[in-house]
Amino acid sequence: EATHLGDSASGNLLYGPVLPMTAQHLTDISLSQASWVGARFGTAINALHTGTTAPAAASGRATVAGINAVTTVLASDSKPHNSAVYPTTHLGSALSDAARLIRANVGLKALTVDFDQWDFHVDFGAGTNASGQFALHLKELSDCLAAFAKDLGAAAFAKVTVVTLTEFGRRTNEPAGAVLVVRVN
Repeated sequence: EATHLGDSASGNLLYGPVLPMTAQHLTDISLSQASWVGARFGTAINALHTGTTAPAAASGRATVAGINAVTTVLASDSKPHNSAVYPTTHLGSALSDAARLIRANVGLKALTVDFDQWDFHVDFGAGTNASGQFALHLKELSDCLAAFAKDLGAAAFAKVTVVTLTEFGRRTNEPAGAVLVVRVN
């Protein structure tokens, strides 16, 4: 039901009765790298957790179901739809994977994607200078979100809520020498 894609842990955003699957890429989600163990291991986990109310039972069943769903998604068409082209970055890869999960309609209710390194003190790229690190980071975010929306198509994207947030905050007088003001109309 919940998945986190990206470089860091999912934090507390997706915690609930069953913990989210967390991976950098969809291809990282599997029971075992040894193919001869994978199917038997899943069968064993299901057998151990069926018909019991042990605290780990729901998580065990959800994990196997999630891995099976991801396996199905990975076997499906991997190319973005609607001629979408993602930047070749970690964020582009994560949003491409997210679009695949959404299109597969596997019961996903919440998904987080990590895009870190927003701790800028200088080199914002103000005015017409689009070469500053902050400006380049915003361009990557914008290009990746545009590809994500195009990949899903208007009908599917209308059912998705995209929220961007940060856990990192500064007062308006920091950093010394540069203040960034963002206004949304």
